[in-house]
Amino acid sequence: NGTGAITTVEGVSTASFSKSWPAPIAGTYYWLANYAGDANNNGFTTKCGDANEQLTVSKLPTQITTKPNVASGAVGIVINDTAKVSGGPTVPTGTVTFALYGPNDTTCQTNLLAGNSGRTVSLVNGSATSPDFTTTTVGVYQWVASYSGDANHLASAGTCGDATEQVVTAAVLAEVSLPVTGSVDLALFVIGIPLLAMGLLLLFLGRRRRRENGA
Repeated sequence: NGTGAITTVEGVSTASFSKSWPAPIAGTYYWLANYAGDANNNGFTTKCGDANEQLTVSKLPTQITTKPNVASGAVGIVINDTAKVSGGPTVPTGTVTFALYGPNDTTCQTNLLAGNSGRTVSLVNGSATSPDFTTTTVGVYQWVASYSGDANHLASAGTCGDATEQVVTAAVLAEVSLPVTGSVDLALFVIGIPLLAMGLLLLFLGRRRRRENGA
């Protein structure tokens, strides 16, 4: 509040008041003007809600930036997404709701987190992290994060197909190993084959020599 001096020009009296004041929240603000009167004029006060005495302060636009914990990995890897919301001189509050779409769902139709109540996360210092999800299929997983907005900030959201929100999973290479006992049996089998062949050859040569000596 404040006062303004009245000036009169050609029979018309006006008064003005000016002060720099940052609006704490978005919404509609109302001015009231009160004239105390003087020796020749009665005082008056304007009414709250007068059409010419309203000022509307709009909400601030926001930007949501996101980053998965990994860009790629083998099937079975645990993934999550972190969203940061910014906009204007004040830190946004509210919530971020995360959605995750699996391989072969390029248009983001089936949210893999639809049944997870923890997918809506409150912002802390403008940041929120999704629940963990264990991948089960080879291909591209896509995150989409949506900010709710608050009293001073507009809502905002990511888009399906955002390259920075994709995690690529690959098949796990199988590793085959023999148990200890199997390894021993296999080794004995491999060693025994040439020994058996050598024994048969010696037996054949011995019989042939005896036959030649008998002749």
